[in-house]
Amino acid sequence: MDFKNMLHQIGQLYQNLTRKQRIVIAASIVVVVGFLVFLALFRGSGSNANNGYAVLVENVSPSSSAAIVAKLEQNNIPYKLESENKILVPQDQVYRQRMFIASEGLIKDSRVGFEAFDTQAFGATNEEQKVKYQRAIEGELARTIETLEPIRSAVVHIAFPKDSVFTERQIPPTASVVVNVREGLKLTRKQIDGIKNIVSAAVPKLTKENVKISDQSGVPLDEQEAYEDD
Repeated sequence: MDFKNMLHQIGQLYQNLTRKQRIVIAASIVVVVGFLVFLALFRGSGSNANNGYAVLVENVSPSSSAAIVAKLEQNNIPYKLESENKILVPQDQVYRQRMFIASEGLIKDSRVGFEAFDTQAFGATNEEQKVKYQRAIEGELARTIETLEPIRSAVVHIAFPKDSVFTERQIPPTASVVVNVREGLKLTRKQIDGIKNIVSAAVPKLTKENVKISDQSGVPLDEQEAYEDD
């Protein structure tokens, strides 16, 4: 069957339809085309807006921003300043550079780019939203920490307290990090501080003091003998 005959048959079928059927078909076509256009625009804006770059830090002060940019330039890492307080780097460098600037103590007054996970999913309850957000943050933190050379793998658990209307009863969040350290290697003091910095910066009201780190044997890594001197 050639293309001309096929078009003719389609035309004949269309002519045989009632007015109501034609309206339904036309409306369906418009909806499908509109959805495809929306999907193409959405995917384009999500994947190409930053040309392969992702948020390294945001809500950063001018002084910290300047220090972070100086470190990135020192290490020949490409970056973009999306605004005065948001720095982007290539996606394949995000985890490593987050860990690096955290180890340098440069994210004390900023957030580490995890706000994208704090989104509302249609139809999900508040509790489901909190669980998804917590798992997303824990996973991102673990992948960031795993960029450190001595670490084979990492597991992060964040304990978010239940909301209370009484300010004096509010319990601060806490976090535990368990790292599987490669045989024969140790973390340095700077790296341990970096882990505390990156975790506390990812969670509002989480202080470094409430971030506990241990190795796969349960040994606390804040003890002097547990880490390598810088």
